[in-house]
Amino acid sequence: MNYIVKTLIYATITLGLVACSQEDINSTEQQKAKEEITFTVDVTLDKNVEDMVNAKQMTNVWDAEQPAATRTPITYDKQGSLTYNWRVGSTIPLFVYITDGTRQISRKVAKGLQIISANKGYFTFSVPSDFDLSKLQVASATGKEDGVENGAWTQGIGANGVMRVFGPKVIDASSYDYNIPLYSKLTKVDPATKHAKVQFLMLGSWIGVRAKSDMYYKSNVYSIALKSDVLHMDGTFDLSQASPVWKPSSYRINIDRRQGKVLDECDTIRVNNFAIGGEADGAGTTKYTKPFYIWVKATPGVTSTKKARVILRSEADSKTGAVAPQIDFLSMRNRFYREAKAIVDFKDGDTYNFSINASLKETRGALMITEYYHSSAENGENSWIEITNASRETVSLKGYYLVSPNPWNVPPYGALYVANLTDLKALSRGSSSVGMPGNSTTSIPAGKSICLAAGTGYAEVVAKNKAYQVINTGSGVSTPSAVTGGVRYSKYICKDGWNIDLKDPNNNIVDNFGVEVGYLLNGSNGFYYNYYLGERDFIRSKETPFNAPYNGFNPKGWYYMPIETSGLNFLGTFNDYDSRFIPFVNYKDGGSGNRPERYRNMSYYTNIIHLP
Repeated sequence: MNYIVKTLIYATITLGLVACSQEDINSTEQQKAKEEITFTVDVTLDKNVEDMVNAKQMTNVWDAEQPAATRTPITYDKQGSLTYNWRVGSTIPLFVYITDGTRQISRKVAKGLQIISANKGYFTFSVPSDFDLSKLQVASATGKEDGVENGAWTQGIGANGVMRVFGPKVIDASSYDYNIPLYSKLTKVDPATKHAKVQFLMLGSWIGVRAKSDMYYKSNVYSIALKSDVLHMDGTFDLSQASPVWKPSSYRINIDRRQGKVLDECDTIRVNNFAIGGEADGAGTTKYTKPFYIWVKATPGVTSTKKARVILRSEADSKTGAVAPQIDFLSMRNRFYREAKAIVDFKDGDTYNFSINASLKETRGALMITEYYHSSAENGENSWIEITNASRETVSLKGYYLVSPNPWNVPPYGALYVANLTDLKALSRGSSSVGMPGNSTTSIPAGKSICLAAGTGYAEVVAKNKAYQVINTGSGVSTPSAVTGGVRYSKYICKDGWNIDLKDPNNNIVDNFGVEVGYLLNGSNGFYYNYYLGERDFIRSKETPFNAPYNGFNPKGWYYMPIETSGLNFLGTFNDYDSRFIPFVNYKDGGSGNRPERYRNMSYYTNIIHLP
């Protein structure tokens, strides 16, 4: 019995000693791992980046085409000075990837990158002492600075050495501060001196954007689109390789999920504080706006085969999403743009400037159409059409037409009403039908509106003296014309003809409303594209973006309340907007049950009815 007890006691003591010994061993190893060795890394900028830092006065850089190799800085002040955003004494967030060939760790540097001159800095990092210091290498990349929202950055490097690089959701076009994505390749660390020297390279290129417009009313640009077969605004960068590897993300606009097809493939980004046009002779009108910059990265090893294009888009155009290439010409999405003069081999560290002239005069013209009032057929189908010069120059009416097709399902069939606007006096009916005899009937001054009245309320509008010109056309059910109203009538302003075939890219349409657009892409079983770009975009007031004519689709028309409700308070002013604007009701051009009737080529219109 005693033997058994002694044996148990001995075994217990022995096991206890073994356990204590193992704990001591583990503790020693853990303590050794916790002990870290600190290294200091000196940073210098690559010469490409230094060229940007040291650039001096280049005030004319935006006024001439630049060769692809020209380097311009990220910031640009009113005097034309080009500067870089490293400031002595500042700290830039920094991430490191560390490896000894067997083990890897990634960290955010606690004290960041310390800037000591315009092109020099340093940082420190630590590694566990059990790393093989003879094989130790470090790579690094800059992060986002506090309060700096533009540019591009990474939020960290993964344990595998891969980091995601991206820009902001929204660019502040008024800012001069940018995050610049810099990185250093894997560099060997000297274990004896605990020191290393690295060179910071710039990742990616920059697209400089500025614009001007002859729009009379200030228009806010909602987003910028970049169409390029090699440039991307997002991607990943693998720093674990001796030569880091870039992998682009998919284009931000790349697929129509309803059909699973790639459409209008491009990258896009929101922008704030970027407006074009306006009454004043200032930036954004006849003068270019302050430029801002968008970070991009070209895909290595891929040769571009297309010219890059930068596009300005309104809020409604931005929110519509991708359109099918077959009907791209119907869209406003790509109207205002600048295309590179040649195919470019984009280089890291270079900046490529795009000056965009969003000119109405140089595109389809400047006349916009709005229907402020109409009544039902039972009440005479009277109508008030307002035509506004949206540009900053006087527009001659010579060659312009107001065009309206007769509804397809009522006589006269195949009729197209065409009113020649060359001299508005010719459209008047009866005596005293030119409301403002002291004003022109052959042109519209900048920002002014004319009204083509259907009789009722004519005297009241003339008395209000809001419109530049008011013409009493006396149009209604008994005397139909292009002015005749009603929810069944779409309206077009045309130039140098009256071709209103939306499928014809060479149609004469300058502006239109009341047309619901469908396009059959793949035969009888194809998908119909019915576009609705957002209500406010078609109210046509200065509060809405891009006060510009739409020569393609404008699917929802808008009109003011009936004359009894509106009191004609706003006719002739164009800008005024309130909640009494309402959309057309039950408007189907061709009928919802007969969609092929929605489109007509001009051979359908066998009865062209001219006025005068």
